[in-house]
Amino acid sequence: MARRTKPRTRSGGTGRSLDRFTIVCLCAIALVCVSTIVVLFMLSGLRRAPSWWAEAIIVHADAPESAIQLENRVTSALTRVREEPDWNVAIEQENLNAWLAHRLEPTIRTHFGDEAWDGSLREVRIRLRDDEITCGARIPDGHGSSVVWVRMALLIDKDQRFVARPVEAAIGRTRIPVSWVEGYLGEENLGKARLDLGDGREVLIRAIRARDGRLEFALRTQLVESF
Repeated sequence: MARRTKPRTRSGGTGRSLDRFTIVCLCAIALVCVSTIVVLFMLSGLRRAPSWWAEAIIVHADAPESAIQLENRVTSALTRVREEPDWNVAIEQENLNAWLAHRLEPTIRTHFGDEAWDGSLREVRIRLRDDEITCGARIPDGHGSSVVWVRMALLIDKDQRFVARPVEAAIGRTRIPVSWVEGYLGEENLGKARLDLGDGREVLIRAIRARDGRLEFALRTQLVESF
């Protein structure tokens, strides 16, 4: 007569090992799902303009004329013969954005040549608030366009050079490491904080400050030492 065999049951140790293995697998699957959702969410933010983008500009019908008037006022202020060497000036954010929208491209093409203008730039805007400058540009890609921007503090060092300290950088609403933009904001790209007027004088930018929608400059007009 054949003997019946009982089905084998898992020992306590083996059962616990399988349970741990199952839990680990489920956790790994859950992490992959969560990571995928996070990546998709971040990618969806690439083409969403940051909230400050719309706030940074007020469109007026006379914006092109305002941009030209700003150029004329700046030129007049820089070349004026002054009794006191130290003077101050402020430029409104609205006027700066009008100039960026209507005069940036022709100015670069005129003074630096057509090849100097990056044709991929659609729009350039800035926002001035709390001692920081937020600057962004809309750049087209294969599926539309994205706003690439950086928020930074702009200072003048003891050697009369511009120094940019980036605080935040992003593409759309997706943040990127600040280190990615630091190389583009080096002193070799920003240049000296002085302007040679070509008549034996120069204007030094002693300080610069962004606040309340204004860019404020402390300037000094002096003779060029080597003139």
